[in-house]
Amino acid sequence: MIDNTIRLYYQNCRGLRTKTHEFFTACANSDNDVICITESWLQPHVNSSELFCLDSFNVFRKDRCDSNSRKKEGGGVLVGVSRKFKAELISDIANTTIVEDLWIQMSISKDEKLYICACYFPPDISCDDVLNYLDSVTSFMDDHGDDTFVFVGDFNLSDYVWSPDSADGDLKPNVISRSPYTGFSDFCSYNSLSQFNGVRNSNGKILDLVLGSTKSIGVCRSDLPFIEEDLHHPALEADIRCGFDMRKPFKSRSLYKYFEADYESIKEDLSKVCWDDILVSQDINECVEVLYSVLHDVIDRNVPQRSSKNEKFPVWFSKQTINLIRDKRRFHVEFKRFGDTRDYQRFSELRSQCKTHIKEDYNKHISTIEDNIIGNPRNFWSFVSLFSKNEQIPHVLEHNNKTLTDDITIVNQFSGFFSSFFEDPDKPVIYKRKNNNNNSAIFFNDISEAEIAAKIASLDGSKSSGPDLIPPFFYKFLCYQPGETFAHNL
Repeated sequence: MIDNTIRLYYQNCRGLRTKTHEFFTACANSDNDVICITESWLQPHVNSSELFCLDSFNVFRKDRCDSNSRKKEGGGVLVGVSRKFKAELISDIANTTIVEDLWIQMSISKDEKLYICACYFPPDISCDDVLNYLDSVTSFMDDHGDDTFVFVGDFNLSDYVWSPDSADGDLKPNVISRSPYTGFSDFCSYNSLSQFNGVRNSNGKILDLVLGSTKSIGVCRSDLPFIEEDLHHPALEADIRCGFDMRKPFKSRSLYKYFEADYESIKEDLSKVCWDDILVSQDINECVEVLYSVLHDVIDRNVPQRSSKNEKFPVWFSKQTINLIRDKRRFHVEFKRFGDTRDYQRFSELRSQCKTHIKEDYNKHISTIEDNIIGNPRNFWSFVSLFSKNEQIPHVLEHNNKTLTDDITIVNQFSGFFSSFFEDPDKPVIYKRKNNNNNSAIFFNDISEAEIAAKIASLDGSKSSGPDLIPPFFYKFLCYQPGETFAHNL
């Protein structure tokens, strides 16, 4: 079934620095596509990996600092976008140090974009500052008239009273005579923006707004906030319907099940290979290609495969938690498809169970690392590294007047760029096999077969595979075979 809805979560958090643990586990349980946070109160020393699993989300932040705000403490906006979508940061739309905003562009189609703006208006903002900001935004929207805009954030319009306007679910404000409120009403009217949030805070007011240039937005109060709600700012969930699925196409891939391989047949097939007849090139790169061609052919014939579901879960998730998450997603899809309230009830129950299990798994993971820090310090430093890293692969790369958004294409672009700095990357490397008498070749006779075999034998069979996707224990198996050994041919 095509999913044409973007699920957005919003919360004014009133500070995340002391709530990273709670936010991280809640995010791991979330099925939202976009997560918008205002008043994050974050500072540069807090890594995004402490809040999000970066394998699942691209994270954009605008922490409050001297260059973008008149104040030093508090503030800050954050947007996390699922890696299922192509998203990039748009900067310098309003160029203001008063309103804190973060603009994200998502591709709806080849010619149409969805712009999501997470923003925070300080309560002491002046009338002129509001109007100047709205004028700048209007100019940008005029230049992108065919695109869709969604604004979410804390607008601090405490004097506004919102009432239903139509059956579409949008609301209109009472007419306010004094500025800047009239300017805000004019801004919404001119840009055909509707307000969809009707959830009131403890004082009966609506400070957090969800504005959209489309009528296809539904907003409700979140029944499972990421962190404890502030009395003035209920957590919100919004469904933005786009007409068709904006998610990146699913790319399935096959994985080899090496533990179920037919190693007797592998041994027999390799014994029939006459390496001296096929490794005849003097170009080391060509010989490596031939070697891998033979290995992959043998692997394809004797190692079963399975289709990858392309799902990434944190290493500390238990199997029970993963199964609960899959069941939760299944019932959510069923509810969206048929509208049966029993499916939603079951979905809600599973979501609560997932939240509990994720917290238990995470706490257990932390306890295990702490209890074994002396005997196994490597796990501790792996954990520190995991929560200290920032994004490894940029989600958008512009090079040679091209905009690249696919991870593989970006990695290949980096590879091509850096390889161009080598003196002569196309010049073949000449090597010398022991039975060749060409004196112009480079000799490797000082590296013995025993040394190669010893190096392969020293590989840690419990480690994962390298760039060739062949696990270390497979190479160790090849070196232990009788007759002409694999090490001999290397």
